[in-house]
Order: sequence, then structure tokens, then C-alpha cells
Amino acid sequence: MRIFMMMLVVGLCSCRSTGQFQVSGHPPLTKENISKINGDYNSDAWKHLKLLRGKYQDDPSHFVRLTARSENLIEAKLMTQDQTILAEALLPGRIKENGYFSATRKVFLIPIPLLTWYSTLKSDLILNSDNDLYVAYNRSGFAIVLLFSGGDKDLNGAIHKRLR
Repeated sequence: MRIFMMMLVVGLCSCRSTGQFQVSGHPPLTKENISKINGDYNSDAWKHLKLLRGKYQDDPSHFVRLTARSENLIEAKLMTQDQTILAEALLPGRIKENGYFSATRKVFLIPIPLLTWYSTLKSDLILNSDNDLYVAYNRSGFAIVLLFSGGDKDLNGAIHKRLR
């Protein structure tokens, strides 16, 4: 039982944040100007926000429309050129001190003795000086089955051009 508890504590403490990403010259987001994130971005933003639900296809004619509903909520829609909504999602989060919007989603914890699974996804949305969207995302998780454990982490980022 001690081994199990030790593995659980080490697994939970080893989570990595997206860190303090430095995007040169980015205008900081604040509660007053969160609407600066409103706009249409290329369809890859849907994939990098890890919103793979609905009828997602990697189609260059699709685009993602982001709309700030409040300082703590951004609405994302995957749309076609004729304004048909293929999928939509809400990104709850908050504005961080460094001027970016941070959303943490998809947290699963199954704490059954000798069978534990944990997964989380964090996305940071940053506007650069050209008003393009930089998405830094971190996915991490681990599992413990009996006395065997494993885990993985993915830290990545991508720039998405503002279309409108």
C-alpha cells in the first residue's frame, strides 16, 4: 500500500504547466479588453485547443470563431465559409497576470485502489502583436494498474493566423 501511495503522490506532483511563454510584443489581455480575442482563426486552432468533437475535419475552408462571453468564458465555434456551425465548445478559464487567457479542462481522476487514472489538459491563449492567436497547450496524465505505472506529457504550441 505504501508503494501505491508513493506512486500516486509522485504522479500528482509531477504535473507540468505550460509555463511562462514569452511571445514578443504581445498586447496583454485584461478584463477590460478580453474582447480583443474575438475573431476568426484558421481551422488548426480547433485541433490545438483540443476540441476534437463534432464533425471536425482538417479542412482549410473551415475556420474557428472565438468570442469572449465574459472575462472567464470564451466560446469557440468550428464553422464553414457559409457560416454553418459544425461544432461549438465553451472554454472556461481566467486571465492570468502575464496577460493571457488560461483554460484548464478535461480532468479525470479515478481513485480506485490499484487502478488509478488521471488526465488533464491546459491551454493558454495569447495574442501576438499582429493579433494572431498563439495556443500553448499541455496534456499530461498517468495511470497505475496494480503495481505498474506509466504516464505521458505533451507540451506544445502553435500560431494561428487571424482571418477576420
